[in-house]
Amino acid sequence: MDENRTAGGEPPADTGEPLGAIRFHNGDELRFRWVTDGGGDPYLSVWLWHLWREDGRWRPDGRRGLRVHPREVVLWQRALGRAQRRATRWRAELDAELTERAARAAADKHGPAAA
Repeated sequence: MDENRTAGGEPPADTGEPLGAIRFHNGDELRFRWVTDGGGDPYLSVWLWHLWREDGRWRPDGRRGLRVHPREVVLWQRALGRAQRRATRWRAELDAELTERAARAAADKHGPAAA
C-alpha cells in the first residue's frame, strides 16, 4: 500500500495544533505541529507535505519527517538558536560584502573622486 494513503485510499489526517509551516518554491510544505492525540505522549511533528496533482489533496511524505519528543524539544531549541546566530552573522557578512562590491563598482564606473 502507498505510504501516503490509509487503507481506504484517503490521505492521513493532519492532526495536532499547527505551530508553523515553511513553504518551499515547489509548493511543498514543512509542517510543524504539536500532536497530543497520537496514542501516547505528546510530540512535535515535523513533516514534509506535498500537494498531489492527481487529486489536489495534501499528503505527507512517507520518508521525510520526524517526531520530536518533549524532552528533546529543548535540545532542538538550543541547536536552532545556534544556527540562527550563525545565519544572522553570515547574512550580515554577506550584506557588508555586497555593499562593498557595489561601492567599488560605483567608484570604478565614475572614476576616482576629484581632489
